Amino acid sequence: MERQRTIKSQVTVSGVGLMLGKPVNLTLKPAGPDEGITFRRTDLAGKPSLKATFENFSDEIPHCTSLKNEDVRVVGVEHLLSALAGLGVDNVIVEMDAEEPPAGDGSAEIFVKAIRGAGLVELDSERRYINLGEEICISENGRQLIAVPSDTFKITFVFDHPKLPSQVVTFEITPDSYESEIGQARTFCFESEAQEIKSKGFGLGGSEENVILLSDDSCSPKGELRLPGEFARHKVLDLIGDLALLGARPKAHVIAIRSGHDFNIRLVERLVERRGWLDRPIEASEIYRVLPHRFPFMMVDRVLAIEPKRRIVAVKNVTYNETFFQGHFPGTPVMPAVLQVEALAQAGGYLLMDGVQEGMIGYFAAVGQAKFRRPVIPGDQLILEVEVLRLRSRFGKLRGVAKVKGEVATEAEFTITIGGR
Repeated sequence: MERQRTIKSQVTVSGVGLMLGKPVNLTLKPAGPDEGITFRRTDLAGKPSLKATFENFSDEIPHCTSLKNEDVRVVGVEHLLSALAGLGVDNVIVEMDAEEPPAGDGSAEIFVKAIRGAGLVELDSERRYINLGEEICISENGRQLIAVPSDTFKITFVFDHPKLPSQVVTFEITPDSYESEIGQARTFCFESEAQEIKSKGFGLGGSEENVILLSDDSCSPKGELRLPGEFARHKVLDLIGDLALLGARPKAHVIAIRSGHDFNIRLVERLVERRGWLDRPIEASEIYRVLPHRFPFMMVDRVLAIEPKRRIVAVKNVTYNETFFQGHFPGTPVMPAVLQVEALAQAGGYLLMDGVQEGMIGYFAAVGQAKFRRPVIPGDQLILEVEVLRLRSRFGKLRGVAKVKGEVATEAEFTITIGGR
């Protein structure tokens, strides 16, 4: 079992942000297991915080990856997120007294050195992964992103620009490969692009010290490149940073062709749906070890995905021989809506009961906000998606959605209490 990691001691870096050009002091602090990456704006009243998740992604500022939740915003965080993910840091608090991390030299090296200096420590919690289950492909206007199931995290990037020689790189993403092959690659753009960005009020901290500027006439860089294929390597750096918004490490070989931040986020969105997906489904025989229900009242046939104490995706196959169809309704069989809620509750029960001591049982305590959208008939496959809203030692409030072919059939909030038999 590979364990989650955080930094051993806090460390501070300072500089000027690339997009907004404001001075900033950024401090990395250790965080506990399952806390993820949390940004904290120390310059704002109350020091509000913001999680580095896809749900908080913002595209307000072009050419970078930003996060926003209500009035809290951080800008251009992709290089920092890339360094954290590349070096295997799962949990950390990022305190900033401005809204953008320092640019450093335009690569992730300023953060790599800081993280290495702080050291890493393992936590008593298993690292999270995303299992694809099947290939994902996104294509549009000559751009393409393909994610193929893999035992490791790999990236192949095809840099294909009409004015520049093509570059192709492939890396298995490990702390060593990141530090030596990826983290040093710098941001680049043409002089005319830099001028256009500045005319819109961004790129105010950009200079030849932190951006590789390319001549519009000769297409040659001003100054020497640091690495062969540096442009493609930097694109890999950016992609790692964008994928960090998953909050889990993808078990995938990602192949990217002419991709950038806006396109990367589309892959992140697809992968978010796979968070917690298992290498193999949990079948009925294993479910019986956790849930006390049996035929004809077992409503969970298989578990596809689970994030312990957070979220579960399960399946109920609605067959013609379900006993309730004999009376509901003869000639027009429809699955009772209350049994769809029961199926959601059983999935939620598995989520809460897995790992609980033997002899305990989950009891349905309350239900609310129930809505029934469409009938469920024989032959349908009911996908049960349940998330935890609030959790205490022997009490859980959950929200569930049952879907058929992507359409919502039933949704409800419910409460489960755990007690003895």
